[in-house]
Amino acid sequence: MIRFGDFELDTASKTLLKAGRPVPLLSQFLIDRANARHHLSFGFGIHRCLGNRLGEMQLRVIWEEMHKRFKNIEVVGDPVYLKSSFIHGIRELPVRIRG
Repeated sequence: MIRFGDFELDTASKTLLKAGRPVPLLSQFLIDRANARHHLSFGFGIHRCLGNRLGEMQLRVIWEEMHKRFKNIEVVGDPVYLKSSFIHGIRELPVRIRG
């Protein structure tokens, strides 16, 4: 077991645990994930990303503006992830937009 603050990594099963329970659906992209802003991709690890607040603001503004224009945005395919050991992000996400 390896500890990260409130989390433990079970090295045998490669499962992330919090309070002894597996953290659900880590490998899936969930836009409505609870506590998404505390995800490590936004710089909440040993180092802190100075641009994370700007990135959060940009994402909030673009989603607010898209929602004003399009009431129905539907994910229609699987995300294509970046192939990088430095950044874990989505390069493409197919969606259908209906006005």
